Amino acid sequence: MSGTKGIQGYREIPEEEKALINSVKSMETDVAAMVRYVQMRVEAELGLTRNTLHAQPVYPPNPDEQVVIREAQRQLALARTHFEDGFMHLVRAVARPTSPWPLPPLPVLPVPLRRNEPVQESLDSKGESES
Repeated sequence: MSGTKGIQGYREIPEEEKALINSVKSMETDVAAMVRYVQMRVEAELGLTRNTLHAQPVYPPNPDEQVVIREAQRQLALARTHFEDGFMHLVRAVARPTSPWPLPPLPVLPVPLRRNEPVQESLDSKGESES
């Protein structure tokens, strides 16, 4: 199995983590097959046919039926997109690549001097005592 050595932004991934990534990718294949199966079942149940030449849906003439079909297709597309995103993030959680878009450092927040004292008052009183 090829590693990630030499690929910019990736660390060398140990074999155990590669196996975990492959498990995630295998599950992704299974989920993609389930999404395709659900899509076929929903389209068949709604009576949607496809033009075999271009695989374009052939909508019924009734506008109410079109709304139901288009909403079902929208939900299927959203499910697919969210599954794709989820599996990508699972793999990234294991691989932990560096990002060309680093997050800014977390700000250092002042700590209140006394319990229940607002932060702003702490800053004001601290500034006054130093003057």
